[in-house]
Formats: sequence, structure tokens, C-alpha cells
Amino acid sequence: METLFIAREAQLRQHENTLQIKLGDKVRSLPIEKVGHIVLLAESRLNSRLLGLCGKHGVRLSVFDYYGYCKGAFEPWNHNPAGKVKLKQAALLLEDQQRLSVAREILRGAAHNRIANLKYYQYRGNEAMKPIIQTLQIQMTKLNTALDTSTLMGIEGNLHQDYYTAWK
Repeated sequence: METLFIAREAQLRQHENTLQIKLGDKVRSLPIEKVGHIVLLAESRLNSRLLGLCGKHGVRLSVFDYYGYCKGAFEPWNHNPAGKVKLKQAALLLEDQQRLSVAREILRGAAHNRIANLKYYQYRGNEAMKPIIQTLQIQMTKLNTALDTSTLMGIEGNLHQDYYTAWK
């Protein structure tokens, strides 16, 4: 499914279950099944039949003004992925092992970023960062052995504490 950008004044309508676009004197028909998102970047006219067609086929429509600010959007009610994502996230919280795995990876990413930041300053001549980097790397290895969230939270606290001692 493609995103269709319309940057000139146009008239959009439904014609025999297809999307019909009129640009000046030219008329072009597109199968709605090939379109996933319509972005209107100029003055355009459309009707409610087109919105019904977009809703039926899960096509999103976004309208922007001359300056590029979003003026509005049409989101088909049953094609909103955010709701599905929230349900999956909530279901993930109910399973302890998966929840622990996600939390572990978030902490691993945060620790990696902190170590990279300290290495940046160590590379530029601040040798006081070296023992702190080693301490953080040791804390990072403990992430794999954490069996519950309270242990993981303790490791997270130690990571924070060790990292911020570098800036004293």
C-alpha cells in the first residue's frame, strides 16, 4: 500500500469503487486497494462518499495547510494500530517472563548509552571515567541474572548511582 501525496489543487471523489482524482482538466482513477494513506498538501475538495470508501478500505487521509501544519485527519475506526498496540502492551504486563525480558532490554539500552557517553569523555582525555565505565559494564552483566523485577530495579538504581558519580 502506498502513500499518495497531492500537492496541487484537486478534487477527490469515489467513482465505481475507485478513487478518482481530478487535477485541472485531467482525471485519474486509482484502485483504492493500492492506497494506504492520502496526504493533501493543497486546497482540495472531497465528499463523504470518498470518506466512506476510505473507511471501508482502511485508507487514512491527512490534510495540511499551506505552511505544512496538520489541519486534520481521517482515521478509519477499525484500522487504528495504536489500540492494538496498547492491548498487546497490557497483555505483556501479565506475563512475568516477557515483562522481565522487555525491562531487561530497556535497561541494557540505557546502560549502553551511558557507557557510550562516558567513553566519549574518556576518549577526550578524562581518564577518571575508566573505572566508572568498568563498574557500569559489570552492572550490565548482572542484568542477565536478575530473576524478578525488584532485582532489576536494584540494578537500575546502581546503574544510575554509578553513572552520576562520574559527574561529581
